[in-house]
Amino acid sequence: MSLEMKDFYGKDVASAIKEACDAYGVAQENLNIEVVETGSTGIFGLIRKKAHIRATIQLEDETATD
Repeated sequence: MSLEMKDFYGKDVASAIKEACDAYGVAQENLNIEVVETGSTGIFGLIRKKAHIRATIQLEDETATD
């Protein structure tokens, strides 16, 4: 699998994380996630900014607790 960081977008951070989980086929606990932009509703709900995250799969060494 690629260790390359990929960008994901959603209406909020939770939906962007779900997109990343679906794309990688893993649970959230198995991802390294960087929140780039939390998103906003804008004025009167117009000009909405999407949430933006960068994610990659955690390496096995990072999840082990010895």
